[in-house]
Amino acid sequence: MSIRVLFVASSVVLVLTADNVAVHETFAFDEKSNVRPIFVAGHQDGWTILGKYVKAYKVIGGKKTWAEADKACKSKGAQLASIMNKEENDFIWDIAKSVSERTGPEGRIWIGGKKKCGSWKWTDGTKWDYENWDSGEPNNEGGHEDCLQILAHPQRKGKWNDAPCDGKLAFVCEK
Repeated sequence: MSIRVLFVASSVVLVLTADNVAVHETFAFDEKSNVRPIFVAGHQDGWTILGKYVKAYKVIGGKKTWAEADKACKSKGAQLASIMNKEENDFIWDIAKSVSERTGPEGRIWIGGKKKCGSWKWTDGTKWDYENWDSGEPNNEGGHEDCLQILAHPQRKGKWNDAPCDGKLAFVCEK
């Protein structure tokens, strides 16, 4: 990993680079000489970076089951995306909309939530403390909806749906 510090006018720009992914975070000095962060996103090798969380995301349009998608992300040194808050959900929804026209009427795309022993968990082990379920969800229709989708269609606004894990969908990887 490398770190560069750039001074630009009344701002400081930190550039963190690791595994061929660069993340830029800008801090501006306001009139009271306080430092405040400014959100800056970037792109590298098809990954979209959410600089505030130092995470990079990639929407993969090839349709796979949830398990196949999980394996495909891991083969890229990543995992299916975990969502910690509304800002991250909206960011992922925004980049996922790029493939929603190819994913059906609701733009269903796999993310990294899975139900285990009756509780929802993120595959990367982060704490499950944010939810954005669509109306009436999770409903476990048919008794086997154990995998998580984000609904990327613009009218669905990034809501979540529980679904059977064997559907073949696009997916979002995170690293």
